[in-house]
Amino acid sequence: MKIKALLVDDEQHCVDTLLYDLKRHCSEELEVVATASTSLEAIKAIESAKPDLVFMDIDLPGINGMQVLELFENANFRIVFVTAHSRYAVEGYKFKADAFLLKPVDPEELTEVIQRIYKDLPSQSNNPIRDGKLAIADMKGVEFVPYENIVYCESQNNYTCLYLSDSQQKVVSKTLKSIEEQLPTSDFIRIHQSYLINMHQVKKYLKADGGSVEMQNGQILSVSKRFKDKFTSLLS
Repeated sequence: MKIKALLVDDEQHCVDTLLYDLKRHCSEELEVVATASTSLEAIKAIESAKPDLVFMDIDLPGINGMQVLELFENANFRIVFVTAHSRYAVEGYKFKADAFLLKPVDPEELTEVIQRIYKDLPSQSNNPIRDGKLAIADMKGVEFVPYENIVYCESQNNYTCLYLSDSQQKVVSKTLKSIEEQLPTSDFIRIHQSYLINMHQVKKYLKADGGSVEMQNGQILSVSKRFKDKFTSLLS
């Protein structure tokens, strides 16, 4: 199995050089599945290609590379920053990046990073995130709920209630944080300490009274001040 990689850089010559070095030195460990030159393209590529590893430039048109990554707070991909500016190093490592490579990238250093990631990257073949379903265990067994059927999740102390598109409600003995970690950050976003919503199930965003969302099932949920900026930036 190969690492699925996404390259994000607004300078085409940098993309071409990195592609060349990866193909020459790391073709057995890694496959480039997509490239992106803007922040919007990067967001869409992460959502569609579901990479295992993202090579992220920081200076991008629109929001920068770090702001893109902040939209995927609990993402299940690895990160390698590739930039011409060492001043970003301290801030960049808050994302638990595997490496911070300065341009022009040293092929030997690049190879070492890829081999290290390849050795400890677990197999994704049985990863429920890849399967598009959330596993819910109860006394009778395990039920697999498709992501698209989840409208939103509500915290109930140490339990979480899932509200489904067929009007069913399922209470699971896991915290909302635990459920959030199992769902793809490209589709699900926290809007409140108590609410995790499916962005594909949002019907309207209402600006009145501090902000709220109307979901496809008609439920109206408050957007808290803490999560409002991140949510509205994702909408835009």
